[in-house]
Amino acid sequence: TGDLQLETNGAHTVVRDYPILDNKNKPGCLEIFEMPKRNQDNVVFPNRYFLGTDTYDDDDSTTNSLGCILVMDAWTKRIVAEYTGRRSTKEFYEITRKLTLFYNGINNYENNKKGLFWHYEKKKSLNLLAETPISLRDEANVAIRRSGNTKYGTPATVGVNRYAIQLIEIWLDEQAVNKEEHITNVQTIRSPGILKELISYNPAPEYNFDRISALGMLLIIVEDRYKVINAEKSNGGNKRKNLSQDSFFTKNYGGSKSMQQLNNYRIQRRNNKINFS
Repeated sequence: TGDLQLETNGAHTVVRDYPILDNKNKPGCLEIFEMPKRNQDNVVFPNRYFLGTDTYDDDDSTTNSLGCILVMDAWTKRIVAEYTGRRSTKEFYEITRKLTLFYNGINNYENNKKGLFWHYEKKKSLNLLAETPISLRDEANVAIRRSGNTKYGTPATVGVNRYAIQLIEIWLDEQAVNKEEHITNVQTIRSPGILKELISYNPAPEYNFDRISALGMLLIIVEDRYKVINAEKSNGGNKRKNLSQDSFFTKNYGGSKSMQQLNNYRIQRRNNKINFS
């Protein structure tokens, strides 16, 4: 949990281009924008970092699809790390697993592809995978199962993808934490690849937007955890020390007028027909 060491390797370069003609010779490498923050016991804060993965099951592909995993600091809602590229499935799965360990986080992935699950199971790391977010039952009519490999991850259904795009647009327009007024989250994105995909986005299925898919998986799990925290507060809280009880979190997100305004804003946006283009 956060004790892995990073090593630099000049053999590969970061994949920042979009669009790309093909995914050949694009192994990519990890790009870290912010290192994981640690508590007074020198442990990476639990319940602070969440990851979203757009995965694949085949070493080779006839399309220009890449794999992507993004890391978000849920306290600041900034993207703090990214890997985008196309390596062997085993290499890619292990990059996602080690990155999740490095940030002491939870990884939500597209569970339509099963290979990542089996890799984590083999590595005895299923605890690093997000269980299917309960909020998807109401938001995207997703059946919640609590056994087998369907217990984990998020299905990339039409309803889920639509919900993910709504979350992305809301997140892009939100006031950035600890930034000047009118500085929004989109202005904190340090990944050129993400920005290029956002500019080019087209919902037609023949297009690949791997970073946007990973961002959707990421925001789904972050939003789900916020819902859990709000539910706990509505029920009088509990005795467990968690994200909702941290002073930084409550200052920026919790139980106050700011949280009420943010919730009202989200409800208003979801009630509108959002066409992300």
